[in-house]
Amino acid sequence: KKIAVSSSNLHDAYVRVWNIEKGTVIHTTKQAQDYVATALAFGPDGHTLAFACSYRKVVMIYDMRDGRLIQALEHNMKPSGTLLFSPDGKFVLSGYLDETMKLWDVASKEVIRSMDWDTDGQIAFSPCGRQIAHGNKSHIKLAFLF
Repeated sequence: KKIAVSSSNLHDAYVRVWNIEKGTVIHTTKQAQDYVATALAFGPDGHTLAFACSYRKVVMIYDMRDGRLIQALEHNMKPSGTLLFSPDGKFVLSGYLDETMKLWDVASKEVIRSMDWDTDGQIAFSPCGRQIAHGNKSHIKLAFLF
Protein backbone atom coordinates (compact mmCIF):
# COMPACT_ATOMS: atom_id res chain seq x y z
CA LYS A 1 0.00 0.00 0.00
CA LYS A 2 1.26 3.43 -0.96
CA ILE A 3 0.44 7.03 -0.19
CA ALA A 4 1.77 10.18 -1.85
CA VAL A 5 2.37 13.34 0.15
CA SER A 6 3.40 16.81 -0.96
CA SER A 7 4.63 19.74 1.06
CA SER A 8 3.02 23.15 0.70
CA ASN A 9 6.35 24.77 1.49
CA LEU A 10 8.26 26.07 -1.56
CA HIS A 11 11.53 25.30 0.24
CA ASP A 12 10.52 21.62 0.50
CA ALA A 13 9.00 21.15 -2.96
CA TYR A 14 8.95 17.35 -3.03
CA VAL A 15 6.33 14.70 -3.62
CA ARG A 16 7.13 11.66 -1.51
CA VAL A 17 5.63 8.23 -2.03
CA TRP A 18 5.52 6.20 1.17
CA ASN A 19 5.11 2.50 1.84
CA ILE A 20 2.44 2.71 4.53
CA GLU A 21 3.10 -0.72 6.04
CA LYS A 22 6.87 -0.17 6.44
CA GLY A 23 6.76 3.57 7.09
CA THR A 24 9.49 4.18 4.52
CA VAL A 25 9.85 6.52 1.56
CA ILE A 26 9.77 4.56 -1.71
CA HIS A 27 10.40 7.46 -4.05
CA THR A 28 10.91 11.21 -3.94
CA THR A 29 10.23 13.51 -6.86
CA LYS A 30 11.78 16.96 -6.72
CA GLN A 31 9.39 19.56 -7.98
CA ALA A 32 10.75 22.62 -9.72
CA GLN A 33 10.50 25.95 -7.93
CA ASP A 34 6.84 27.02 -7.72
CA TYR A 35 5.61 23.51 -8.59
CA VAL A 36 4.01 22.79 -5.22
CA ALA A 37 1.32 20.15 -5.72
CA THR A 38 -2.28 21.17 -5.01
CA ALA A 39 -3.71 17.72 -5.88
CA LEU A 40 -2.30 14.20 -6.24
CA ALA A 41 -3.68 11.09 -7.96
CA PHE A 42 -2.29 7.61 -8.51
CA GLY A 43 -2.97 5.92 -11.83
CA PRO A 44 -4.67 2.53 -11.79
CA ASP A 45 -1.34 0.76 -12.40
CA GLY A 46 -0.05 1.99 -9.02
CA HIS A 47 3.16 3.30 -10.61
CA THR A 48 1.89 6.46 -12.28
CA LEU A 49 1.40 9.61 -10.20
CA ALA A 50 -0.15 12.87 -11.36
CA PHE A 51 0.07 16.12 -9.47
CA ALA A 52 -1.53 19.47 -10.19
CA CYS A 53 0.72 22.51 -9.82
CA SER A 54 -1.44 25.59 -9.60
CA TYR A 55 1.43 28.11 -9.59
CA ARG A 56 2.65 26.86 -12.97
CA LYS A 57 -0.78 25.93 -14.46
CA VAL A 58 0.27 22.36 -15.22
CA VAL A 59 -0.54 18.76 -14.33
CA MET A 60 2.66 16.69 -14.12
CA ILE A 61 2.51 12.92 -14.65
CA TYR A 62 5.42 10.78 -13.45
CA ASP A 63 6.40 7.14 -13.54
CA MET A 64 7.29 6.65 -9.89
CA ARG A 65 9.39 3.54 -10.57
CA ASP A 66 12.18 5.62 -12.10
CA GLY A 67 11.05 9.23 -11.52
CA ARG A 68 10.65 9.84 -15.27
CA LEU A 69 8.32 12.63 -16.34
CA ILE A 70 5.71 11.07 -18.65
CA GLN A 71 3.71 14.19 -19.52
CA ALA A 72 3.19 17.81 -18.57
CA LEU A 73 -0.39 18.88 -19.31
CA GLU A 74 -0.25 22.66 -19.54
CA HIS A 75 -3.25 24.97 -19.50
CA ASN A 76 -3.83 28.72 -19.15
CA MET A 77 -5.81 28.32 -15.89
CA LYS A 78 -4.63 27.20 -12.46
CA PRO A 79 -5.74 23.69 -11.49
CA SER A 80 -7.74 23.21 -8.29
CA GLY A 81 -7.71 20.25 -5.91
CA THR A 82 -9.64 17.96 -8.28
CA LEU A 83 -7.53 15.35 -10.05
CA LEU A 84 -8.15 11.71 -10.98
CA PHE A 85 -7.26 9.07 -13.53
CA SER A 86 -9.77 7.11 -15.58
CA PRO A 87 -9.95 3.40 -14.68
CA ASP A 88 -7.79 2.47 -17.69
CA GLY A 89 -5.23 5.23 -16.98
CA LYS A 90 -5.53 6.74 -20.47
CA PHE A 91 -7.25 9.93 -19.29
CA VAL A 92 -6.87 12.45 -16.47
CA LEU A 93 -9.72 14.60 -15.23
CA SER A 94 -8.59 17.85 -13.64
CA GLY A 95 -10.52 20.72 -12.12
CA TYR A 96 -9.61 24.37 -12.57
CA LEU A 97 -10.17 27.56 -10.58
CA ASP A 98 -12.47 28.94 -13.30
CA GLU A 99 -14.97 26.20 -12.30
CA THR A 100 -14.30 23.98 -15.29
CA MET A 101 -13.11 20.41 -15.55
CA LYS A 102 -10.93 19.16 -18.37
CA LEU A 103 -10.61 15.58 -19.57
CA TRP A 104 -7.06 15.08 -20.89
CA ASP A 105 -5.82 12.33 -23.16
CA VAL A 106 -2.52 11.50 -21.44
CA ALA A 107 -0.78 10.18 -24.58
CA SER A 108 -1.63 13.11 -26.86
CA LYS A 109 -1.70 15.87 -24.18
CA GLU A 110 -4.99 17.05 -25.71
CA VAL A 111 -8.07 18.26 -23.86
CA ILE A 112 -10.79 16.06 -25.30
CA ARG A 113 -13.66 17.44 -23.21
CA SER A 114 -14.23 20.58 -21.17
CA MET A 115 -17.16 20.94 -18.76
CA ASP A 116 -18.46 23.97 -16.90
CA TRP A 117 -18.73 22.26 -13.51
CA ASP A 118 -17.67 23.63 -10.20
CA THR A 119 -14.90 21.59 -8.63
CA ASP A 120 -16.24 21.72 -5.09
CA GLY A 121 -17.31 18.30 -3.84
CA GLN A 122 -16.44 14.77 -4.87
CA ILE A 123 -15.86 13.38 -8.36
CA ALA A 124 -15.64 9.75 -9.47
CA PHE A 125 -15.33 7.81 -12.71
CA SER A 126 -17.70 4.93 -13.37
CA PRO A 127 -15.92 1.54 -13.47
CA CYS A 128 -16.13 1.50 -17.30
CA GLY A 129 -14.58 5.01 -17.48
CA ARG A 130 -17.26 6.40 -19.79
CA GLN A 131 -19.12 8.43 -17.15
CA ILE A 132 -18.30 10.70 -14.25
CA ALA A 133 -20.36 11.58 -11.21
CA HIS A 134 -20.01 14.81 -9.27
CA GLY A 135 -21.69 15.58 -6.00
CA ASN A 136 -21.60 18.22 -3.31
CA LYS A 137 -23.96 19.48 -0.62
CA SER A 138 -26.45 20.85 -3.18
CA HIS A 139 -26.49 18.45 -6.14
CA ILE A 140 -25.41 15.28 -7.89
CA LYS A 141 -24.51 15.42 -11.59
CA LEU A 142 -23.74 12.66 -14.07
CA ALA A 143 -22.02 13.07 -17.42
CA PHE A 144 -21.28 10.74 -20.30
CA LEU A 145 -17.77 11.45 -21.53
CA PHE A 146 -17.93 9.43 -24.75
